[in-house]
Amino acid sequence: MSSNATLVPVFFGVNIPSEVVNDFLSKAYGTAEQIGCEYKFRIVDNGGSAGSASQAPVADLQPRIFTEGGPRAMLDAIKSYSNITDEVFVILDGQTEKGRATCRLVWRYHAHFASARSQFGPSLVALAALLDGKTTMQQLQNDAAAAGGALTEFTPVFQRGPPKSSELLSLQQRSQEWSRYSTLRNTADEHVILPVFCIAEIPLEVINTFISSIYSSDMASSTEGPHLTLVSSQTITPPVQPTTSPLSSPAAFPFLGVPISALATFIRQNFPGNGLHHTHFIILDSHTASADNASADAKERSCIIGDLKGTRLEEECAEGLKEHGKGDGWKPSEGGLALARVPLLEAFCTCLALDSGDLDVDLIADESASRFDGVNWGLADD
Repeated sequence: MSSNATLVPVFFGVNIPSEVVNDFLSKAYGTAEQIGCEYKFRIVDNGGSAGSASQAPVADLQPRIFTEGGPRAMLDAIKSYSNITDEVFVILDGQTEKGRATCRLVWRYHAHFASARSQFGPSLVALAALLDGKTTMQQLQNDAAAAGGALTEFTPVFQRGPPKSSELLSLQQRSQEWSRYSTLRNTADEHVILPVFCIAEIPLEVINTFISSIYSSDMASSTEGPHLTLVSSQTITPPVQPTTSPLSSPAAFPFLGVPISALATFIRQNFPGNGLHHTHFIILDSHTASADNASADAKERSCIIGDLKGTRLEEECAEGLKEHGKGDGWKPSEGGLALARVPLLEAFCTCLALDSGDLDVDLIADESASRFDGVNWGLADD
């Protein structure tokens, strides 16, 4: 690594044991070395503005603890540092101390911040890819949601150049175009139904608890919407009937193992105009099926919520790449795709809040990044 190479700052939100810090550095550097990534971390401490990289094992660790001011205060603290970026950084927080396995990756664009949860190993290569325009924070959030809440690995997937002005305009126009006929609220002519996909074999008792929790609440009933349906076929024949009562036999799993990107394409091609909601959807995956143990209660399980209309974060990611001339292979996702991992029994009401504009997938994903496992288990109480 050259002496003037860019360093990625590491901030401490709480005091982290030195053995956890060493584990973080060792795993992050180990992954980076495997793919030839030359970026290094710089722990922000009380020792001044020297531009040297932090190595493992760390000696005489005296990090500066940031308990107030958030990301802006953190960036203010490194203004005098040399060879250090202020576009991306890592926060070792209370959840790092709790789980001893994950950290928070943060991306800054102008006055905004967005973040994703990551295990220690892929943290540095993911941030290096952000700096090099090889990925976006939207993609990192999506990958974290699909991985169970926190990134477990990272591989850049871009295949072409920076976004064009026409692509940015398409992003800005897409939200209104895509959601024109999509609403979970009842209209005069139809009940729009929220689709639920199982891409793994989900225990029958978990599915039934999920369904019962919705229709036993004030959010919905068997006669009044909004509704949901377990999509049980890859052939959509209107009118689609809602799933309003527990299942008496195991559910069909026609989307078993289907990638989420392919699922998004299926929704775009099949759902508009047939009564199924084509902007928001729920995915029950292998993490829903397994939880921490096979006997876990439904309230201890998580799932994925998806948004296909495009988000502010996606637009900012595109604009940031265009502004800096980066993005080898950046391509806007057709129809947009934003994912977040939420508690299973909160997924339906969360989609209602998304539909009404009271919540945004970006906000949910960003808040989840502050939890040690990348799932906002306190969502119902926020």
